[in-house]
Amino acid sequence: ARPTLDGTRTINRILRNGKRTFPVKLTVELQDLTEFNLFTAQNEVPLTIKLVGANIASTYNYTFQVDANKFHFNAFPINISGAGVITAVLDGWLEYDPTATYAAKFTLMNTKTAY
Repeated sequence: ARPTLDGTRTINRILRNGKRTFPVKLTVELQDLTEFNLFTAQNEVPLTIKLVGANIASTYNYTFQVDANKFHFNAFPINISGAGVITAVLDGWLEYDPTATYAAKFTLMNTKTAY
């Protein structure tokens, strides 16, 4: 914060030292090398994570979704320890998107109408 002489003890200016970022670390199961190729190209990519649960009614399921417009890779180590599923631990960060006015948007679908 930046203190000013305004006769109060409250902070009225916030100092920033760069873009607002949010660290992200998750494990993914590799279907192909698309994400790895985006990492090696150091591209900024959109990121969507969708968790789907049991059926609520007709075609609606319990879901939790995270959407981000600007995901940057820091690391993409692929460890192959033997036979089985190949996974990678993605390490990166989300950047605030001034056009969308969010870094990440969280959407929850359940049977509760209000909180």
